[in-house]
Parts: sequence; C-alpha cells; structure tokens
Amino acid sequence: MVKLVCCDVDNTLLFDKNGTICTEITEVVDKLSARGVLFAVVSGRPLCDLLRLFGNLSDKIIMVAFDGALALYKGR
Repeated sequence: MVKLVCCDVDNTLLFDKNGTICTEITEVVDKLSARGVLFAVVSGRPLCDLLRLFGNLSDKIIMVAFDGALALYKGR
C-alpha cells in the first residue's frame, strides 16, 4: 500500500524558468489525500521558494527543502 508520494520540483512539477507549476497538482494532491496518501515536494531549493510555489497547498503536503535538511508539514 502506498503511503507517501515524493516528487522533485525542477523539471518535474516546475515546467520552466518562469515558475509555471503543473496545473493539475492541486487535483492530484486532493485525490491522493482522499486515499490517505501523503504528497511531498522535495527540492534542493530553500523552503521560502517552496512556500512561494506551493503555499496554497501548504496545509496538505510535505515540503522537503535544502536537499532533505529541512522538512515542513502542517506548519511544523
């Protein structure tokens, strides 16, 4: 049973240098959440970048920044 899905940001969810995020990400996160699966964005970027990009989903996803040195889930 899948409990966690992790996805890189650059060239996976982030399509170009202008910061365009995959538009379906909110729908995917909602579907995974309904099945009890956590979604994590994982990046070498600083946490402030992830919050800027995924702030609207910050209460639903895990954000792993600085190549795994910092993780944020539901504000903790």
